[in-house]
Amino acid sequence: MYEITMAGMWVRWGSLDASARRLFAGSMAAALAAVAPLPFQESFVERTVFYELGYYLGSGGKWPAKVATPLPALEAWAALWIIGFSVVSALLWWRLSVRQDELFNRIQNWALAMGGVFSGTLLTVWSVLDFANIVSPATPLFIINSFVLSIGLFWFVAVRRWA
Repeated sequence: MYEITMAGMWVRWGSLDASARRLFAGSMAAALAAVAPLPFQESFVERTVFYELGYYLGSGGKWPAKVATPLPALEAWAALWIIGFSVVSALLWWRLSVRQDELFNRIQNWALAMGGVFSGTLLTVWSVLDFANIVSPATPLFIINSFVLSIGLFWFVAVRRWA
């Protein structure tokens, strides 16, 4: 069975049987592979944006001519990569969690539910502020990070409460 250690930050490897170890390791490896293209994706976008801004500032207010860039193809490739490995990771994690005890599933379900509620509320407030032209629209990376970070926060709260 899954045994939580280090105040919820990790699992005791010796407490897992061989099939649970394979599922856990496979899920973590697929999750790591899913996020692998993100640094390259962001750096390419930032390089394009900062180049255009630098050109505008350096040329006295003239924007550079738009040149066709491979950004849409890169985005499509990165999206397929991320979605594919995320699905593999989720399926392996689901198979692992089905084999665990009630405490693990209670902590996981509570963390997912509260993380969804918190990030949904945050994005609703952000959208209202965006509609009022107070903040800029939320980026997809901000939306994903708000959900993931809130799940992690509520996981630690649940571990402290129940484990």
